Amino acid sequence: MSGIPEKEWDWVAFLDAVTGIAAIARILDQVPMNDATRMVCLERLAIDSRDSLRLADVLVARAKEGDRWW
Repeated sequence: MSGIPEKEWDWVAFLDAVTGIAAIARILDQVPMNDATRMVCLERLAIDSRDSLRLADVLVARAKEGDRWW
């Protein structure tokens, strides 16, 4: 479908999520915004962080089971 082997989808999703977190953090740090917009960004950062943690947990569990996808 995307040219990425199925075994690597979780890793690619994790990298995408972490990259998104970094982008939001940079925006929060460098872009002036009102309090309401800042709160929305912080909430998005929290959601994306939890999603990244879940993906990282999947990757760790797979590695512990011997799935050497890297």
